[in-house]
Amino acid sequence: MKHKNVMPTIQSFITTLLSMGSLLVAMSIFTTSATASHIVGGDMTYTCLGSNQYSFTLYVYRDQNSTNGAGNLTPFDDPGDITIFTGDGNLFSLESVQQGVETNVAINLSNPCLEPPSGIAVDQTVYNFTVTLPYNPLGYHIVYSRCCRNNSISNIASPQNQGATYTVYISDQAQTSCNNSPVFNDFPPVVICQNQPINFDHGATDVDGDSLVYSFYTPFTNSNVTGNAGMANPPPYATVSFLAPYTAQSPLGGNVAIDPNTGLIIGSPPTTGQFVVGIQVIEYRNGVEIGRIRRDFQFNVAPCATTVTADLLEDSLNASGGFVINTCNDTVITFQNQSGLADYIDGYLWEFNFNNGTIYTTTDTNPTITFPGYGNYIGMLIVNPGSTGCSDTAFVAANINRNPIANYSYTYDSCLIAPVNFDGSSSTSLDGTIEDYIWDFGDDSTLNAATISYQYQLAGTFDVQLTVIDENGCVDSTQQMVSWAPTPIIDIVPSAASGCIPLDVLFENNSYPINGYSLFWTLGDGYTSTLSDPEHTYQDTGLYTVTVRIESPLGCLGIDTFENFVNVRNAPVADFYTAYDSCELGPVSFFNSSTMGDGEITYYEWDFNNGLTAANTSYDYQYDTVGNYSVTLTIRDTNQCVEQITKEISWMPAPVIELELDQYEGCLPMTLQIDNPSYPIDGYFTLWNLGDGYYSDQASPVHTYEEEGVYDLTFTVVSPTGCFGEQLFEDLVVVNPNPVAAYSYLPEQPTNFDPVVDFQDQSTGAVAWEWYFEDGGSSMEQNPVHEFQDTGLQQVTLIITHPLGCTDTLVSFVDIKPDFTYYLPNAFTPNDDGKNDGYRGVGELFAITNFQMQIWSRWGELMFETTDPTEAWNGRKNNTGTMAANGVYVSYVTLTGPRGEKYEYKGFATVVR
Repeated sequence: MKHKNVMPTIQSFITTLLSMGSLLVAMSIFTTSATASHIVGGDMTYTCLGSNQYSFTLYVYRDQNSTNGAGNLTPFDDPGDITIFTGDGNLFSLESVQQGVETNVAINLSNPCLEPPSGIAVDQTVYNFTVTLPYNPLGYHIVYSRCCRNNSISNIASPQNQGATYTVYISDQAQTSCNNSPVFNDFPPVVICQNQPINFDHGATDVDGDSLVYSFYTPFTNSNVTGNAGMANPPPYATVSFLAPYTAQSPLGGNVAIDPNTGLIIGSPPTTGQFVVGIQVIEYRNGVEIGRIRRDFQFNVAPCATTVTADLLEDSLNASGGFVINTCNDTVITFQNQSGLADYIDGYLWEFNFNNGTIYTTTDTNPTITFPGYGNYIGMLIVNPGSTGCSDTAFVAANINRNPIANYSYTYDSCLIAPVNFDGSSSTSLDGTIEDYIWDFGDDSTLNAATISYQYQLAGTFDVQLTVIDENGCVDSTQQMVSWAPTPIIDIVPSAASGCIPLDVLFENNSYPINGYSLFWTLGDGYTSTLSDPEHTYQDTGLYTVTVRIESPLGCLGIDTFENFVNVRNAPVADFYTAYDSCELGPVSFFNSSTMGDGEITYYEWDFNNGLTAANTSYDYQYDTVGNYSVTLTIRDTNQCVEQITKEISWMPAPVIELELDQYEGCLPMTLQIDNPSYPIDGYFTLWNLGDGYYSDQASPVHTYEEEGVYDLTFTVVSPTGCFGEQLFEDLVVVNPNPVAAYSYLPEQPTNFDPVVDFQDQSTGAVAWEWYFEDGGSSMEQNPVHEFQDTGLQQVTLIITHPLGCTDTLVSFVDIKPDFTYYLPNAFTPNDDGKNDGYRGVGELFAITNFQMQIWSRWGELMFETTDPTEAWNGRKNNTGTMAANGVYVSYVTLTGPRGEKYEYKGFATVVR
């Protein structure tokens, strides 16, 4: 039997998986992406550069199967936010650090004969940054906080709601001694094999030579409420909650532990899944703790496949699972080694018992072995012989057998159509019983039986082969030539047993079998043939006797004579003539003039070459489309003789002009379309005189009249055979002048002060009016009044309608001028009595710009200036100084009107107190 020394085989591993439904569910966590849950772990270390400068290195690990909401790989933070607090929790700085290069963390297993499952992959990135930290006896906390962990983690509560915080503390003593933190020697193990020893060295190196103590610790959750990267909260930090039976000191269950002196993690995790593990390293100097670093990481425990398997190409497997190799009549066997995996195999050892006291051995990969003789030999293949942890053994049975001896006989009557009887029971086997008889009858047919009766379908000589196979799979064949060519059964069918001269007859030969036979025909009129299916034309009337002679290659002969087999008669003669008036729209008369042969004509069929047929001796047929037609008359007599004749006729009569046109009346430009139902006119010459000097050769023309007036039209039509027709239509078209839209309006210059406009229609030829104004107004009155809602050019559209329905449209613009008023007073009394205390202009200041008012004394002194038309002069200089003396002052105002016009106003401002 096949036996495993150390590890289960790949096949047994698959069998175990199939029997462990819950395990397959657990394994799905390694291949199913979790949206935004991607943090696997991280750690932070530092180096003292002197002068209070420190270089920090932060490693962050990510699940390569994680995706964000868009279905893409969840990215690392770029930049990453690192928060620095003083020892009392006060914020020192927030560092924004660019992400370094992303790399894949290699999967390293302690046993080289194990192979992890696919789909587990972890990426890492690094953040390097340098910070100056002035001496602080309280120390510093350097913190990176991030969401989120995988929701498939097995050993903590609510993992999808737990983030991670990676922090390092630089104590007072670490600052004063310019301490460097320890650094982990290796990346954390991505995969740990279930129930396999871990033996992972999680040790660290300290350049300062401090003592290092290793332990598990409880990892921190993320410190901020938002969950994503950003400013962290100050310490202390909450820790994750382990689910029983797991604890911070037993995060993988079972006997997994960490050596406090070396950092070696040992043990065999019993359960598959994803587990959060925290490892911390405390450094001591002279017995005093000077610092510690921590690594928080997600360990994937999975069933690992054994990679080394002893395997070879076999014929079958025996009941014990051993490999069986069978060979026949050959004592030399070349074994094909299929063991795997080649990268883990150092050598092979083959051993066979030769049953004569000799044990044969070889270390060849695919050995060729010559066995002593026929018989059964037991051996084995050992992969990696001598290995205690990575080896496998396969047991082999080599069976060398003699071939059986095939033999058969057959019997049959050579001239009788009957089966051939084959008997293979005389075949023998030397090392076992014959289990299968396979007959190949040489005609692409095979059957399985020791004895068999086989009916051939075609005559011939066949290479008949019998193949026998014994219980060991050994094979032998024998063959003989068998001829089967019996007397045929004669069956002849003529294509026509009777008909009219010349009569073509095909003699269909359905005789069986006749392939490879010789044939000879006598056809009754002196002609012969050696063809299988002869075709012959009889040129004279009469009764003919046919004989056929068929002989097989074995001399078996068949002869048959068919008395009066073919009857040949005289045929009728088909003919007809026509009568019709070529220029009249009427039917064509067809008259039969056929003559009979040896039988009376009983059937007439007319084909008028337009999809229609009729059966009668004579026929009146009305064509509905002009043209040239090939008319065929087919006749048949009582002897079933069929004849036909085809003649050409032309049917192109003068058309019936059916145009009862009412008078067309309209306005310029007027388009006329005539529907002409005259028949027939397809293919005819047509011409319209349209009355205005234009002509059209279209039967139903479309024409546009460009001048007013009354027009006579004439229609002329001529058939291809010269048949002529014409019709005059007097006063058919009346073209009237178009209406003309026009209007005037008052006032001639409307403004925003008077936007009501009175419109006066001045159109000609109108009976209806439609007015449309740009501001949305409309009217159906002839002379409407409209009040415009805005200034500027306002579009006005007038549509008028003629009594015949013709229209004209006028689109024009009415200018509503924007306007304003402005007046300057000539005196004011600035005595603060609330009456006439200020000097400014008044009016409707609509849409003015660039306003400026200046007040000057008679000595040329500027007393007041403003750009606000609502601001008044209060009599004081610049409205704040000393009150001006009584007297006359000059006022000067400039402004720009609504349409850019420049205005200026000059006046006098008399101060009276």
